[in-house]
Amino acid sequence: MLKVYAPGFDDYSRLGPVDKARKQALALMELPTFGVPTPRCLGLAVEGGEAALVMERMVALPFTRAHRVEAARVLARLHSVEIRDFSHDLADLASRSTPNRGRIGEAPDQPPLREIALQHGDYFSVNLAATAEGLRVLDWDLLALGDPMWDLGFLLSADRGVEEQEAAAVIAAYRDLHPINDNRLAWQRRCWETFWQLR
Repeated sequence: MLKVYAPGFDDYSRLGPVDKARKQALALMELPTFGVPTPRCLGLAVEGGEAALVMERMVALPFTRAHRVEAARVLARLHSVEIRDFSHDLADLASRSTPNRGRIGEAPDQPPLREIALQHGDYFSVNLAATAEGLRVLDWDLLALGDPMWDLGFLLSADRGVEEQEAAAVIAAYRDLHPINDNRLAWQRRCWETFWQLR
């Protein structure tokens, strides 16, 4: 797979194309160490203000309920990683990145956010490849520090029609490995309910 980063490319992280590509390449190389499976990075090329990233080709299988539950376990492992555990370069790029669209999960009816964790930023089936070798997490462009419940809310609600029984299994799998802020997760899910009502 080839991904090209050029000026004008959607850059919610506000890093610019070259640093964004570097962050993705480093994430692909370092995250598997922490139990977060990714495609293998095969190469990164930079020229001027543009970059290109080559990743292994994967054959994706249909995304099932079991994959969503496994994705919750992977997500809990990501949220347990401390940014200081990364290489200096990846820690710098992730800490300088703006969370998805500048939102870290502020909730007007909630107390100030206390827990900040590494956040994928776009964690749902589009960026989760079910393969014969297991789940792979794609698209680390938005890796930043933010509210971990943003990611869990995405996994539960960005795909329309996730049934409550499946959602309960996802929440239980995540909670086995990482604590959940129930109030913040409920707020994230309410935001998604409103989003789907307005669509």
